Amino acid sequence: MKMNYSKFKNCSTFVAELQKRSKKYPLINRFYIPIIKAHANKYPGFTDFEDWLCILYFQHLWLSVKEQLIKTERTLETIYQELSSEAFDHLSRDLLEYCMHPTVDGVHNKLLDFYGELQGMIDFIEKGYKIKRIPRSDKPTADFYAEQGENSITVECKFIHVPDPIKRFINRYTRYLFAKDSTLQRFGGDKFSYATYPKDLTEENIKKLKKFVSLCISNNNIQSNKTTISCDCQVEIVHTYDDKIAPNLIPIEDQVSFFGTELEKFLTEYVKKRAKQATRQVKSSAIKDQKESIYIFIELAPGYNMPFEEMDHEKSRILGEFNKKHGLDIDIILKFFPPIDEPFCPKGPYRLY
Repeated sequence: MKMNYSKFKNCSTFVAELQKRSKKYPLINRFYIPIIKAHANKYPGFTDFEDWLCILYFQHLWLSVKEQLIKTERTLETIYQELSSEAFDHLSRDLLEYCMHPTVDGVHNKLLDFYGELQGMIDFIEKGYKIKRIPRSDKPTADFYAEQGENSITVECKFIHVPDPIKRFINRYTRYLFAKDSTLQRFGGDKFSYATYPKDLTEENIKKLKKFVSLCISNNNIQSNKTTISCDCQVEIVHTYDDKIAPNLIPIEDQVSFFGTELEKFLTEYVKKRAKQATRQVKSSAIKDQKESIYIFIELAPGYNMPFEEMDHEKSRILGEFNKKHGLDIDIILKFFPPIDEPFCPKGPYRLY
């Protein structure tokens, strides 16, 4: 299947087509599609609509991925029923304001940040709590109150990304390319390596990466190539391809032990630091004698998502121990993204969120 987006000469016609495809999904239409129009208004002149189709909410509409569209619509429906129409509109406006970024890649990352808050609300709703969002202000605030009878909790939600914007973008763009053109046959043998890690990618960086990745993946004759991008640092990216993948001779238990140790170190050193920072937002909104909670989603790097049952057990064990023994004077709800019971890279290009 090939996607044809070249006929759209401006944002309005592109948005109109997405709206047409979202007739059966009114809340997706109401919540996510306005982002494209708002971005066009704030950053006029942007015309590369392909970038929007790298965001799965819009890619699912374009490809009519019914299962994922239904899942997203049901999530929004649960929140809509809980908040009321007016409060849902406030949530939509907060999303519009929050996710603006000069690049669509940046918008994608901010959508994931907001996903953390949505998922936090869903988890508390499923536990029987009523949700009351806390109005945004110029000062730090928590995200919402979760109320159940006399029990009230102030909740701040966080999403921690894999700290590698190049890898995040390449992974997302390659999944898009395979969705765009099912005739591409290269899987698993492409490797992009680099020694420097920028904090963010510019629009020029993204254009250059797209051109480079497309060339490397679509041309089977290229076994090795490289490019350089300039952002907050110079980054040389080397691509190699080998369709003869050597067997992994390291025992599963040793791999699980290594990644488990690294994960425990990451949670202890980095996640606790982020949790401490988030306590300021919770404290600023907490009511006297009210419980306080930080809900954290962590995007795991591919190494932690080995398709071994032993790795899932190890992640579950580490998660449980951290939630019990983090040592902070606040309740922390820590979850992995993608969830442990979902594969990191299911068949097809449709990673879940």
